[in-house]
Amino acid sequence: MNNAKRGQSLLVIVLLISVVFTLVATASYRFTAETQTSKLQEESVRTLAAADSGIERGLQIAANQTSPAEVRNYQQAFSGSNVTLAGINQIASTITITKDSIKEFTTPTINKDEQYLFYLFDYPTGTSYFRNDFKIYYASSGESCNATRPPALELTLIYGAGNGTGKVLRQIVDPCRDFTISPKVATSDTDTVRTGATCSPAACSVAGQSFNQWLLFQPSNLMDSADNPKTLIVRVLFAPTNLGFQTSVAADRFSAQGQRIEAKAVSNSGVSKVVRLFRSNPQLPADFFVTTF
Repeated sequence: MNNAKRGQSLLVIVLLISVVFTLVATASYRFTAETQTSKLQEESVRTLAAADSGIERGLQIAANQTSPAEVRNYQQAFSGSNVTLAGINQIASTITITKDSIKEFTTPTINKDEQYLFYLFDYPTGTSYFRNDFKIYYASSGESCNATRPPALELTLIYGAGNGTGKVLRQIVDPCRDFTISPKVATSDTDTVRTGATCSPAACSVAGQSFNQWLLFQPSNLMDSADNPKTLIVRVLFAPTNLGFQTSVAADRFSAQGQRIEAKAVSNSGVSKVVRLFRSNPQLPADFFVTTF
């Protein structure tokens, strides 16, 4: 009888020990997993901060570039770019700056009465003037002259012979020119105030962005043969919009509208983060050409 009781007690003790070991093992595993997650999060934050530092250094490098080759392409490891951070692999981490010609380009949202300066030559070298036809896109779907007032555009082409910029031509593009709507642009000259066209049957797509209105801009028809286009200032009227620019011929390319800066940071444990930024060519404020009383 006593032997049976001792056997039962031993069995209970073994079961209790097993339960205790299981609980300890589970708690230990959870603690280890949480510790690893915490370290991974810390490593991720450190690497992202390093990539941000790389972008800041990339902006400094881009601002100090002078030769055409430097302005166009640059790549350097953190170790050669004066970016030193603890826990970051200085060799595997890189800063890349590129400036490539493009077939299409979209802007961020341009607010009402603000403008965007689109370059029709290679900045800052002052070469490769773009004289061919191209398309300008604006307005989002759902905006129409029968409902929400779509934006209109004021186009100011600056051009001149050779490297000169002594000539200016201005046009207005208002899709609501022929509608009874307010506000609208006065239509004293249909050559000066154009209507453009509506994307049909579906929205136009430029670089993955949708637009509802477009027009064909033809610099060569507006200038003498000896003139070269320099810049096109696009001012937005009545409502905010993004802008899209696209060459009419597949083989044509616009000059780069800025530099793309990419910083890739890699930690010593292999965690990597990439931050990208677009550094636009210099822009002029809207009130440079427009005065409000």
